[in-house]
Amino acid sequence: FLNQAKQIVEAHVSDLSFGVDSLAEGMALSRSQLHRKLSALTGVSPGDFIRSMRLQRAAVLIQKHFGLISEIAYEVGFSNPSHFTEAFRKQFGLAPSEYAERYS
Repeated sequence: FLNQAKQIVEAHVSDLSFGVDSLAEGMALSRSQLHRKLSALTGVSPGDFIRSMRLQRAAVLIQKHFGLISEIAYEVGFSNPSHFTEAFRKQFGLAPSEYAERYS
């Protein structure tokens, strides 16, 4: 179940319109069933699961020097670079630029 969810998110990571409804559709579940199953397995909501996977992908891109932080934000499905920076800092404890300096 988790592998299928991860594969679906990874396939759509750069799609700005991809969200919980899209994931539920891809998993052939209702939104509430997806929430129940994913929360039981991971302890996080589907929205947080998607955001976490996007941020993990961003961390890999930052380490590989993919481009500017704003380009990476758009590449992983964030429409607002400042929101991306805030979410990244919340998950990793560092701003994306600090992360780049530390892990590159």
